[in-house]
Amino acid sequence: MPRSGGSRSEEIVANRPAQQFSERSKLILLGCSLLASTACTSLTSVSPEPYTPRFEYAQIPTKNAQKTDAVIAIIAPQGDVRVTAAVQARQMVNLPVQLNGQPRELSAGDISPFFTTFKSSLLRDFEKIAIEKGLTVKAAYESLDAMTYDDKKSVHFAIVPEVKVVVDAPTKCTSSYPLFIVFAGSYACMRDLTIGRTFSVSLLEPQSREKLYIKNLNLDSTRTSCQASAEFRSTSGGVSAYTLVQDALKTACQAAVNRELDQLYNEAVKAFTSYLPYGEEAQRLKAQALEIKSKKVY
Repeated sequence: MPRSGGSRSEEIVANRPAQQFSERSKLILLGCSLLASTACTSLTSVSPEPYTPRFEYAQIPTKNAQKTDAVIAIIAPQGDVRVTAAVQARQMVNLPVQLNGQPRELSAGDISPFFTTFKSSLLRDFEKIAIEKGLTVKAAYESLDAMTYDDKKSVHFAIVPEVKVVVDAPTKCTSSYPLFIVFAGSYACMRDLTIGRTFSVSLLEPQSREKLYIKNLNLDSTRTSCQASAEFRSTSGGVSAYTLVQDALKTACQAAVNRELDQLYNEAVKAFTSYLPYGEEAQRLKAQALEIKSKKVY
């Protein structure tokens, strides 16, 4: 008769001749028996706190600049986000096959879901700053190609900001199993993040696209790391731990990147405020743009 309260694996084991078991089989059986008496579905981890960036710049200048008749267009920040060296490297020994998962490259959305909001918020504040500095803003556009012929003809110059983010995100995952018991142990992942950032502002005559100036902000790369781990006691706990750790790691890394985006946002808006022409400089650039238009017969 099978013992009541035992697991199915114990029933099968109990009905086999004892001499068929190796020492390792006995050790695994002992581990499962011990775990059965202490709940074979225990899974413990620490949930990281998410971070939502604010994308607010508190020092937008008040109206103190002389109004000019230079008409400008502001183009939405160009550039992209790239993730490199992101294939998950695993160093795991004696794991169930399911726990390994499938290696994959991370996308920009895995790193942060706020890149689109980051760029649209920059455009919003850039337009505010231009107005406060006395410039006449024809409109904000997604790109130069989105401007009509009449818009390009009536605008003296277009301001084109560009922001690029490159995230190097190698991942290392490890696991440990006390006494080689494959049904209990821990699983942990760490991701080292190196975030490269560039920001520039180009000012150009929109019909010819001839540049009147380019200004670049030199930014150092930032480095940070994020990690997640879980302990499990279950015949399927390894698989659950893998999913739990990967989700927690994603949350932790997104929080780290989102904080860096907040910092980059403030640096970009501060630089844009400094680079933006106004007053006599805006009038001089207007004259240059009109000269280009006349030479090109626009």
